[in-house]
Parts: sequence; structure tokens; C-alpha cells
Amino acid sequence: MTRWTFLVAVILATTATRGFGQLPISPLRSAQLKSARNDLRRQNEQAQRLQQAERELAVQERQAIAEASAQVAAAKIAHRNAGKDLTKARDTAAQAIEQSLGLKAATEELARAQAAYRELSTPVLEILKASAEFQDAEKISAAAKTAIKELQADTSVDPMTKKSRLSDLVGESLTASNLERVTLKKDPRVNAARERLDAAQQKVADLRKTAAEKGEKDSSVAAAQEGVKSAHEAVQAAEANLAAVKRNGVVAAQLLQAGVVPPGADKGGKGPGKGEKKK
Repeated sequence: MTRWTFLVAVILATTATRGFGQLPISPLRSAQLKSARNDLRRQNEQAQRLQQAERELAVQERQAIAEASAQVAAAKIAHRNAGKDLTKARDTAAQAIEQSLGLKAATEELARAQAAYRELSTPVLEILKASAEFQDAEKISAAAKTAIKELQADTSVDPMTKKSRLSDLVGESLTASNLERVTLKKDPRVNAARERLDAAQQKVADLRKTAAEKGEKDSSVAAAQEGVKSAHEAVQAAEANLAAVKRNGVVAAQLLQAGVVPPGADKGGKGPGKGEKKK
């Protein structure tokens, strides 16, 4: 017989005895009866507190998750805005730096060099492409490209053989292109135009690299980068907080299942203090 069964039996027996003969109750029996009643009252109060705590916990959890989710959303918006500010700062700095470096003039010179090269190389290529030599070269290139596709799809060839054969075929596929390159290089005027074009391209590339390096050192860009970094850290913190809120909700639910009122989940309840386990 459990303690609770015994106490209930005592209460029932005492009530029945008093109903029949109004016999006096011994002090021990009276104390047992009082203790049993108090225990039952506390048990009922604890059950009510657990039910109330469960309802309040559900409300608190929904509110906490909503607030934490809103913080994550706000942090992500701030991070995107910080990224836009960084892009704007870089563009502004780049414009000033490129102007000081003369990049615009170098770009214009590159465009003129490209136009001059096309003007000189086009007639040379037209003559070449009309020749039998070039037409034969094109046939070799086309056949090699077809063979490459077939070899790549052939699973019966071992990897080493395939690799060696592909290397040869790739060279053959460039036969027509190589003939164009060699022909243009043999023409003095075209070759000189090609050298001017290469020099103009290199100058623009160097200036852009210098501009990019100077731009990253610009104070406004550096400040914007710090803003992006801080915004990213804020997103991480907000996401960590949201995860913690969800974990706390799981722990609180487990405590309720164990008969323990989680701290803060029983604001208006009576009886045992917070965190007290059901007896």
C-alpha cells in the first residue's frame, strides 16, 4: 500500500467511523488526518500551478521566439544595407582614384588600339581564309574536335591512353587558329598594332589594380568595411539568441513534464516557490 493510498484510507475510515458512532478521534489519528488533507491540498495546488505555468509558458515562448526572430530579420536587413554602403563607398573612392591615375585616358587609348588592330588584321585574315591552306587547316581542326568528343565518351579506353590522345587532339584542333596567329605575326604592320594593343591592355590592367588597392585603403571604404563586419556579427548574435530561446523552450517543457514549474512560468501562482518539484 502506497503512502497516498494509506492517507486516503485513513480519511475515509475516519469519516465513516465518525458518521456511525461519533467516536472520539485519537490525537495520532487526528494528526494523520490533518497531514493527509494538507498533502492533498498541496497536491491539487501544485497541479493547478503546473497547468497555469504550462499556459503561461506557451504564451511566453511564442512571444520570445517572435521577438528573437524579429531581431534576426532586422540584423539581416542592417547587414544588407551595410553591404550596399560598402559598394557605394568603393565606387565613390574608385571614381576619384581612377581620375587621379588617368584611367579614363588609358581606357580611351585602349579603345583606339583595338580599333587600329582590327582595321589592319581584318584584310589579312580575309585573304588567309580564302586560301586552300586555311581550308585544309579548318578541316583538320574540325576533325580533331569531333574526335575529342568521341574519345571523351569512349569508356573502353584506359585513362592514361585517353589523356595522351586528348593532348594530341587538342593541338590538332587549334590548327586553324594557330595558322591565323602565325600569319598575323608575319605582317609587320599588324604585328606592331598587336604590340600597341597589348601594351594598352596591360596599362589599363595595371591602373585598375592600383586603383583597387588604393580604394581599399580609403578611409570611407575602411569605415564601411567595419560596418559590414559589425553587421555580420550582429546577425550571428541574433541567430544565436534565437537558437537559445528555442532551446530554453524545450528545457522548460521538459521541466513541466517532470512536475517542476520553470522559473518565470508561474507569475501569478500560489503555493511552493518557483522551481519546486511536485511531491
